[in-house]
Amino acid sequence: MEKKEQELREAAERGEEDRVKKLLAEGVNVNAGRGTETALHSASLNGHTGTVQALLTAGAEIDARTYAEWTALHEASYRGHTGTVQALLTAGATVNAQTNSRSIALHKASSRGHTGTVQALLTAGATVDTRNYMNETPLHEAAEGGHPECVRVLLRAGANTVIRNRDNKTAEDLAVQEDVQQEFQFFKALQPKVVDDLLTINLSDKELTSVPAELFDNRDVECLVLSDNKLTSIPEVIGQLQKLQKLDLKNNLLTQLPQAITTLPNLQDIDLSHNKLETLPDGFSRLKQLYGLNIWYNVFKEIPEEVCSLLRLQILNLAFNPLKCLPDKISQLTGLTMLHINDCQFDEFPRHLQLEGLQGLYMGNWAGEDKPSLVPEDIGRLKNLQVLDVQRSGLESLPDGVGELMQLKYLNISDNRFTSVPEQIMNLSNIRELHLSDNRISRLPLTLSQMAQLKNMYIEDNPLTYPPPDVCEKGTAAIMDFLRMELKKKEDKELRKLFSRFSQNVTKAHEVEDLAGALGLSIEETSKTQMPRSQAFKVLLKWMETDSEASMDKLQQELSEFGMDRLAQEAGRIKAQPVKRPADASGGPPAKRPAAGGPSGEGHQEEQQTKEKIRQAEQKLVQMQHHSEIQEAMVHSLRAEVTRFRDKEEQAQKVLLDHKLEIQQLQEANVAMATRVDDLLQDNEKLRSQVVLLGGEHADEQATQVLEQTILMFTENVLQKSRQSKPTLEESERATAAESRLLTKLSCRLGSDWRRLGAGLGIPQPRLDSIQAQYNNAIQRACRVLQVWIWGGRHGLPHDLKQLETVLKDMDRPDLLDIVKTAFKDYIEEMPEVEVEPDASVDEQGVTTWSVQLPGRGKFLCKHTDLGVVTPCPVQLTYRTVNLSEHWLESEDWELIGPLFHIQCNHGDDVPVELLLPHILDLSQEDSSALSPDDVRAAHVVAGNTTLHPADITPTHFLTRHRNGCFWSPVMQRIRALIWPRRGLLTLFKTSQTHDTVEVKAVMVSNTKYSVQALQKYLSQLDPKFYWWDSITCPGLRAHQIYCLQASVENGTLDLADPEPPSGLEYEDTLDSNRIYPSFHLNVKRHPDSGWVQLNLQLYPETEDSNVVCSCKRRLIYGGAEAGPSDSEDVRKHFFFIKENVSTDWINLAHFLGFTRPAIDAIQYKPANRDAKDCCMDMLEQWRTQRGAAATLQVLLQALTEAGLQDTVDQLNTM
Repeated sequence: MEKKEQELREAAERGEEDRVKKLLAEGVNVNAGRGTETALHSASLNGHTGTVQALLTAGAEIDARTYAEWTALHEASYRGHTGTVQALLTAGATVNAQTNSRSIALHKASSRGHTGTVQALLTAGATVDTRNYMNETPLHEAAEGGHPECVRVLLRAGANTVIRNRDNKTAEDLAVQEDVQQEFQFFKALQPKVVDDLLTINLSDKELTSVPAELFDNRDVECLVLSDNKLTSIPEVIGQLQKLQKLDLKNNLLTQLPQAITTLPNLQDIDLSHNKLETLPDGFSRLKQLYGLNIWYNVFKEIPEEVCSLLRLQILNLAFNPLKCLPDKISQLTGLTMLHINDCQFDEFPRHLQLEGLQGLYMGNWAGEDKPSLVPEDIGRLKNLQVLDVQRSGLESLPDGVGELMQLKYLNISDNRFTSVPEQIMNLSNIRELHLSDNRISRLPLTLSQMAQLKNMYIEDNPLTYPPPDVCEKGTAAIMDFLRMELKKKEDKELRKLFSRFSQNVTKAHEVEDLAGALGLSIEETSKTQMPRSQAFKVLLKWMETDSEASMDKLQQELSEFGMDRLAQEAGRIKAQPVKRPADASGGPPAKRPAAGGPSGEGHQEEQQTKEKIRQAEQKLVQMQHHSEIQEAMVHSLRAEVTRFRDKEEQAQKVLLDHKLEIQQLQEANVAMATRVDDLLQDNEKLRSQVVLLGGEHADEQATQVLEQTILMFTENVLQKSRQSKPTLEESERATAAESRLLTKLSCRLGSDWRRLGAGLGIPQPRLDSIQAQYNNAIQRACRVLQVWIWGGRHGLPHDLKQLETVLKDMDRPDLLDIVKTAFKDYIEEMPEVEVEPDASVDEQGVTTWSVQLPGRGKFLCKHTDLGVVTPCPVQLTYRTVNLSEHWLESEDWELIGPLFHIQCNHGDDVPVELLLPHILDLSQEDSSALSPDDVRAAHVVAGNTTLHPADITPTHFLTRHRNGCFWSPVMQRIRALIWPRRGLLTLFKTSQTHDTVEVKAVMVSNTKYSVQALQKYLSQLDPKFYWWDSITCPGLRAHQIYCLQASVENGTLDLADPEPPSGLEYEDTLDSNRIYPSFHLNVKRHPDSGWVQLNLQLYPETEDSNVVCSCKRRLIYGGAEAGPSDSEDVRKHFFFIKENVSTDWINLAHFLGFTRPAIDAIQYKPANRDAKDCCMDMLEQWRTQRGAAATLQVLLQALTEAGLQDTVDQLNTM
């Protein structure tokens, strides 16, 4: 019978239903099993549903257990036999039966990704959050196994996402594959969150082509964001979201809206921008609560009148639609505060816009198609307007009504044809932001400084000559300060003229005193001998210096309050209009002489009076002569000043004339160059054809190169002019040699495709039309298009070059792709490197993880690992090196030639970040050009699956674009990797030379500075301490090969050489700077009477002693006759040489010469020390002064050696 039971299990395993039934009919025990595995288990494991049903009919125990406590349901679920699972469940199988590891059938199906089986078990009542012995739920199993569909089903079934297993990890933590991570992210996005007090679901930028049905299960959502997807329609079930207040559908592919939108009673704000809508659904007027409607960038040709019934509407954006007119009833929207009608195609400006409550009006280019879009004369009636935007309207002036908009805070008149700042805006005292860029303005008026509220002013792309460029570069605040200062100078000059005229009316000394008293001033003793008018003028000038509010109005007021009515009236008259200088009233009619024969007493009295008058006249004459001398000196001084000013004016006129002649010559040269370029373009095809006939198949390329050289002058001229017109730091950085080469090569080859390229790069058609009108030929236009694109790029070069590459592919221009790829690589190689020090953290397993916040745009290299990142924005970079055997599957075709990194960046998906993966190739060989891009790749490992991405090759790194995921490494085709040499260093370290015996360690490491730095840090902590001595390049080292070091000594003995040939050490070509490599150990001893000893080294492969990889000779100098002079005056002669060679390493040298950190800081920040060389010389002089006779060449050489400056030591030894 036991044989029959065995036959039953085998028949069930094979699904032989008839045989099973026959055996059962013969009386074989249906529940008999080997190891408690019954025939039902075997049939279920292999998915034989019919056999399972036959066994169940025959009385098979449905929940029979194996030794591991598995039921038939576990077996069928593990293999994903959904039909068998359903048959077992129908027959009454226990859906939540647990194995000895506490797993239920749902665990088994989830771990293998059997989505249909998972769904069947859930329908049958499987507990979705059952935990096994590892405290893991089925969601953990599905996530770790990389099964996104199962994860989706379990999440929809309500699986708990925060349960942690014994390793304290959630299911999301176990998700490695990107598609599984996306499922969790999508699930979280479907969970409503409170944003701005609204219950919000945000599914923006999810690559959706349809709206997921489960979204509408949450009827309480108040804000729904579906922007930046690929939706072509919205389902009518959106009408179920009756609490919806805000709907964002921008940046999709919608051509119509569902009728159900009009049934949303609480909808207040809807954004439909950047779609393909032509109209709104009928009944749109039922949205009575709507206050914001945004439909810009669609294809509306008319606006339905129903919109005019939305009386609560406050914001209406109709921009960038081919509208010809607006509904007549638009004036009913009296609550409208913000209106966008820019970039439409109106036949005339809408005259029925009676919207006095409007606060913002965007109307630039309202006529479209480069037609003049004039500002209406009656715009002044919009008294509440705070924002006015009329950019790109072809305007040369503004109507007077603009000057009546006293509430205006933001004004944009950029990209027009203004030659000066419009006078109408000068009285708009509330302006805070003013856009004047892209006009023809040459001077900013002084009255602009009276806009006290102005905080931001944009003046780019104007031919400004005033204020000076150095002021404009500093921004709005500096410009306003400059204008205020210049205006104050002008006002002070005018005020001095008025004060001079007024002072002519002060004729008496007491009036001067009264004037000074009225102004709160005193009269200087030295000026009391001067005439009253001169004294008065000095008082007024002093008043100007002490009172910033001094003016003719205030002078008149002060005089009136002080009771000086006559002078107050004079001040008022002078202020009102210029008056002639009053005549001198010092004289008068001659006095009548008395009649002769009068009484003698009267005659005597008359005589005395006459004498007194004569005396007074003589005194006055002396005073007048004194004043005359002073005036004469003043006149002489003024004449000399005038002469000097005239000389300066003549010189300035001469310089100006010279500049005009230079400008004229440059203009003529430019015209000649442009004409020459036209001729070259016209003869280009003929030239190429002739050269091809003469030179063969490669001659066309030669002709292009000749043309490039001819036109390069013009291209650089255009670039130079453009940089001069926009001299900002950012653009100066962009002006690299790589950019010039790129513009030159592309401009010469694009030809008539320049316009297609511009459109593909997103340059508006009006701008392209402007370029066509401004430049005469295709090369100039192509150059300008590329220049506009570079400066307007989203991320800047080199990152935007990938966009250029895509556009050229779409244009089917493969001849230009290599140029762009080369420019991309060159640009990154030319970028300055910035070293960053990452923060390190070590986990329980001893794995070091590095993290660093990159501050912004730049090229950064991380210390310790040499990993590099080129980013256009701030990025948080986290990375670690990982075990190759765990994450890299050996490939027959590709071999890793660098470390395997686990890299994470927190940048957005739309932000390009370039990775610089360090490699260990020796690209300094003469035949390195033989290594093509096809030979190397950047390996990207995700969940065990490897994708190979293209990589650009540099001497130190592979360059590739970062993508979300896990592991990265540089790889090379195995057949090339076996023969390609690796770059290496033989690095020498030695102990101090204070004794006769010196210990030397020689280490073979990869040729990176971080490997040497790590070794130096480690060896400096040993006892005795080792110092870096030298590094010798060893080209052609082979990985995992044994190398021997042959050492010999001159003028001394070699006491130890370990290991000694023929034994050697293995060269490991890795970049792991955290480990310490085995080293050759040498003990060198000098002869007692010798001042130096020389160490000779040769490194060669173990089996090829004649094939020396590298060799070197290094000399150790000791004190004594051959060590050089020890006198401190003699050592001073070497200071200049050390200063020139040590330079920026002077701080390190100072430490070894005994300087403290405060002493070094004092030298570094001394004003007299302009650079590192000055600091080095100052430090050496201080050392000699402080140490006196102890400051010897021997001490200095020792310090240089310990500071790692062996090259300087070697050169000093030969001097």
